Amino acid sequence: MEFYDTQWYSTYKLHHKKVTHFNKGNIFFAGDAAHVHSPAGGQGMNTGLQDAYNLAWKLSLVSKGIAGKILLDSYHEERNPIAEDLLKSTDRMFGYMIKGGFFYGFMRLFFVPFVLPIVGRVASLRKKLFLLVSQTTLHYIHSSLSKGKAGTIRAGKRFPYFVLFENAEEVSVYDLIRRESKSTFLIFLYKLPVGDFSEIDKNLFQIVEIPASSANDQTLKGVGFPKSFITMVRPDNYIGYISEKSDINEFKQFVKTSYHLNGK
Repeated sequence: MEFYDTQWYSTYKLHHKKVTHFNKGNIFFAGDAAHVHSPAGGQGMNTGLQDAYNLAWKLSLVSKGIAGKILLDSYHEERNPIAEDLLKSTDRMFGYMIKGGFFYGFMRLFFVPFVLPIVGRVASLRKKLFLLVSQTTLHYIHSSLSKGKAGTIRAGKRFPYFVLFENAEEVSVYDLIRRESKSTFLIFLYKLPVGDFSEIDKNLFQIVEIPASSANDQTLKGVGFPKSFITMVRPDNYIGYISEKSDINEFKQFVKTSYHLNGK
């Protein structure tokens, strides 16, 4: 490659910065205002969108007086660790792209253009790459807004994708979520009685009973769910609460102390 008759050029300067805290008083930072880094990996926009999604539903609850202002502290708690890991990974990737020496030169000139496309034909590797780039494996399992584990599914993880059988028809669980989302939180029940959960605030919690069937048994088992469970899904499709038993008192105590819901 050669450059000639260059009329104009500029020097690119890599910025690596992150705010100390994602919110200070009534000021909140998201996207490039909160973290700037190398564009390697193309993760900046996805991260900014998830910042906004994480903050939006919390701001909505607080501004309407449904939740206490302390709920907003969970924004920094959940998004800051992800931003820190992002800066580390993009810097590392950018370093590989510009590093000198025979090995890194060989990787850039031969491995990436010729070998990587062949390796990319392996379905399992493509799936791992997709999960990495799509950021669907990011989680909040250590968040104060996450409680419980059922089967291999832990609170704080993104609600998994699967296809259910409803009235003998296949239904995407995300189509089901869109259809049933008439309140802030969705509560999914499978092979557990609704019981006292029918008395909770319908303006805040929408109860969805997944149809029990052998086909759904196999589907849910394959995803990692146990034989029966209850789970609360947040507006950003992350699991806030999950349990293998239906305990209304435990659930009420959790959402009151962790989500700071006023009188709910």
